[in-house]
Amino acid sequence: MRTSDEPVLDWEGMKHCIAKIREIVAQKQGDRRSILQLGYNLGRLSELSGWGRGPFWDRWKGPVEEWNLSDMERLVQELLLLEVTDMP
Repeated sequence: MRTSDEPVLDWEGMKHCIAKIREIVAQKQGDRRSILQLGYNLGRLSELSGWGRGPFWDRWKGPVEEWNLSDMERLVQELLLLEVTDMP
Protein backbone atom coordinates (compact mmCIF):
# COMPACT_ATOMS: atom_id res chain seq x y z
CA MET A 1 0.00 0.00 0.00
CA ARG A 2 1.25 3.48 -0.92
CA THR A 3 1.95 5.97 1.84
CA SER A 4 1.17 9.65 1.35
CA ASP A 5 4.85 10.62 0.92
CA GLU A 6 5.50 8.14 -1.90
CA PRO A 7 5.19 9.52 -5.45
CA VAL A 8 2.57 8.10 -7.75
CA LEU A 9 4.60 7.07 -10.78
CA ASP A 10 3.10 7.26 -14.24
CA TRP A 11 5.43 4.89 -16.09
CA GLU A 12 3.62 5.14 -19.42
CA GLY A 13 3.75 8.92 -19.33
CA MET A 14 7.40 8.80 -18.35
CA LYS A 15 8.21 6.40 -21.21
CA HIS A 16 6.48 8.77 -23.62
CA CYS A 17 8.52 11.75 -22.33
CA ILE A 18 11.78 9.82 -22.56
CA ALA A 19 10.98 8.75 -26.13
CA LYS A 20 10.16 12.35 -27.08
CA ILE A 21 13.38 13.67 -25.51
CA ARG A 22 15.37 11.01 -27.36
CA GLU A 23 13.69 11.97 -30.63
CA ILE A 24 14.35 15.71 -30.15
CA VAL A 25 18.04 15.18 -29.34
CA ALA A 26 18.44 12.80 -32.31
CA GLN A 27 17.08 15.51 -34.65
CA LYS A 28 20.00 17.78 -33.61
CA GLN A 29 18.14 20.97 -34.55
CA GLY A 30 18.52 23.28 -31.55
CA ASP A 31 15.74 25.60 -32.69
CA ARG A 32 13.34 27.36 -30.33
CA ARG A 33 10.65 24.71 -30.74
CA SER A 34 13.07 21.87 -29.90
CA ILE A 35 14.29 23.69 -26.79
CA LEU A 36 10.73 24.33 -25.63
CA GLN A 37 9.75 20.69 -26.24
CA LEU A 38 12.77 19.48 -24.28
CA GLY A 39 11.86 21.77 -21.38
CA TYR A 40 8.27 20.61 -21.42
CA ASN A 41 9.13 16.90 -21.46
CA LEU A 42 11.82 17.26 -18.79
CA GLY A 43 9.32 19.14 -16.63
CA ARG A 44 6.72 16.42 -17.17
CA LEU A 45 9.25 13.77 -16.14
CA SER A 46 9.81 15.70 -12.91
CA GLU A 47 6.06 15.81 -12.27
CA LEU A 48 5.24 12.25 -13.32
CA SER A 49 8.08 10.71 -11.34
CA GLY A 50 7.65 12.81 -8.23
CA TRP A 51 11.45 13.06 -8.08
CA GLY A 52 11.59 16.81 -8.68
CA ARG A 53 13.80 18.88 -10.96
CA GLY A 54 17.17 17.50 -9.85
CA PRO A 55 17.38 14.32 -11.91
CA PHE A 56 15.82 15.94 -14.94
CA TRP A 57 15.81 19.64 -15.76
CA ASP A 58 18.62 20.70 -13.38
CA ARG A 59 21.01 18.21 -15.03
CA TRP A 60 19.91 19.18 -18.53
CA LYS A 61 19.72 22.97 -18.37
CA GLY A 62 23.42 23.64 -19.08
CA PRO A 63 23.69 21.26 -22.05
CA VAL A 64 20.39 22.53 -23.50
CA GLU A 65 21.36 26.18 -23.04
CA GLU A 66 24.68 25.52 -24.84
CA TRP A 67 23.05 23.02 -27.23
CA ASN A 68 25.82 20.57 -26.33
CA LEU A 69 24.75 17.47 -28.25
CA SER A 70 27.36 15.13 -26.79
CA ASP A 71 26.25 15.93 -23.23
CA MET A 72 22.58 15.66 -24.20
CA GLU A 73 23.18 12.30 -25.90
CA ARG A 74 24.87 11.07 -22.70
CA LEU A 75 21.91 12.28 -20.65
CA VAL A 76 19.52 10.50 -23.04
CA GLN A 77 21.45 7.28 -22.42
CA GLU A 78 21.03 7.82 -18.68
CA LEU A 79 17.27 8.26 -19.19
CA LEU A 80 17.17 5.02 -21.17
CA LEU A 81 18.98 3.24 -18.32
CA LEU A 82 16.40 4.65 -15.92
CA GLU A 83 13.69 3.25 -18.17
CA VAL A 84 15.32 -0.20 -18.22
CA THR A 85 16.26 -0.42 -14.54
CA ASP A 86 13.43 1.34 -12.73
CA MET A 87 10.31 0.99 -14.87
CA PRO A 88 8.13 -2.09 -15.06
